[in-house]
Amino acid sequence: MKLPFEYCAKDYAAYRPSYPPELYDFLVERCSLKPSSLIVDIGAGTGKGSTLFVDRGFRVVAIDAGESMLRLAPQPERAIAFAEDIPLNTSIADLVLCPQSFHWFATSNTLREFRRILKTMGKLALAWNTRDIKPHHQKEFERLVKRFNPEHDCAYRNKDWTLLLEKDNVFRTVGCERFRHTQPMSCEDWKGLARSTSYIRSIGEARLQEFEEELGRIMQDQLELDMHYTTEIWLAEPVRDA
Repeated sequence: MKLPFEYCAKDYAAYRPSYPPELYDFLVERCSLKPSSLIVDIGAGTGKGSTLFVDRGFRVVAIDAGESMLRLAPQPERAIAFAEDIPLNTSIADLVLCPQSFHWFATSNTLREFRRILKTMGKLALAWNTRDIKPHHQKEFERLVKRFNPEHDCAYRNKDWTLLLEKDNVFRTVGCERFRHTQPMSCEDWKGLARSTSYIRSIGEARLQEFEEELGRIMQDQLELDMHYTTEIWLAEPVRDA
């Protein structure tokens, strides 16, 4: 059986948003990252979350369970693996980064595995791009998603991750920041974005075509098409005696 995003790797690479440069500036400063630092991108997908680190000269290892997704990642060091069983040595990473992914494997076992590969002074960063829901065209998109998939509930939107991060005394939260950014969009970009999401792919190919037709009708009447995001990041560090 294929994993959820194995069916839409190309759409994911083409239409999912990147992250604001301010996010990387924040991580470099707060995590005291240097060119020699090792960043491990867990649930890397097509590498959206750590490509700017690669561009800045950092060493990044991309980890994902999906072969077709990882094949499109530009990171030169890659490994197909689950977050609970990372094929890296103990105490090797300066930063474990989970961009748009932690909600898929948010368990105590995963956090202990992150703790295992982190250096004593290393950090864990959980980051999500969340669509703003105030702009009219983005409200219309949310309404359409709910109509076609009433069971959909964004697992990470407006969620406080502190309780989960700290419940086993493995990590303690040391910061939470938000950054706003805008992604230029066309009508076709909106359709591609929808195809790259698990909650739309799950409605089936026949209904997906119906969804795209309805989405096209909605978006052609909008005064604005660009997507406004808020990027949330949760920063944690290992509890020293864990």
